[in-house]
Amino acid sequence: MTAVRALVADHLRIPFRRPFPTATGMWLERDTWLIRVQDADGRTGLGEAVLEPGSAEVAETILAALIREAADGASTGVLPTRWDLELHGAPGRALNAAIESALLDLERPSASPVIWPDGEGVGVNATVPSLGAKAAADAARQSVEAGFLTLKVKAGAERETEVLVERIRAIRTAIGPDVRLRLDVNGAWDLDTAEDRLLAVARFDIEYVEQPMAPHDVD
Repeated sequence: MTAVRALVADHLRIPFRRPFPTATGMWLERDTWLIRVQDADGRTGLGEAVLEPGSAEVAETILAALIREAADGASTGVLPTRWDLELHGAPGRALNAAIESALLDLERPSASPVIWPDGEGVGVNATVPSLGAKAAADAARQSVEAGFLTLKVKAGAERETEVLVERIRAIRTAIGPDVRLRLDVNGAWDLDTAEDRLLAVARFDIEYVEQPMAPHDVD
């Protein structure tokens, strides 16, 4: 177990260059907490605590309070446990994710990259918002030119399957066959819609579809 000396947190508000439409609404900015956990040797591990866009103000207040408590405890070498934080719902889970990430960061050798067992690592994806076909293709092309080899396309807001197909076709044409392409639906489809649209876009070599249906729809 890593001996902890301090926890430092910075609250960041990052405005987007342009509105970011998704199936759940329009994002204009992103609030996040950058968490730095320091060990007894002065090394620092990084983590991020972030709530869903549009979270209630009370959730943001709870997260800020939990971070202050964690910082106070870290000065005496104690961090909150996962089980303690779970009692506080989404804010607690957000902070726990940040702390666990920071501790994992501290445990690996200095300057050593995080490598999965297969040796490939985990690539960071660029996200393409829910735009029209041409605008989405342009955004995808710009992301590839910036060095991203994996793209995640926001979907779910389309009323017709053909609209989604047109957009994905335009993106795949713009980026070529070698870039990985994912969809993120934010739980916007029901079962029939999901089946119809997954079959319709399968031809474009989709790596996977994130949350095609609502999380409570277990069956």
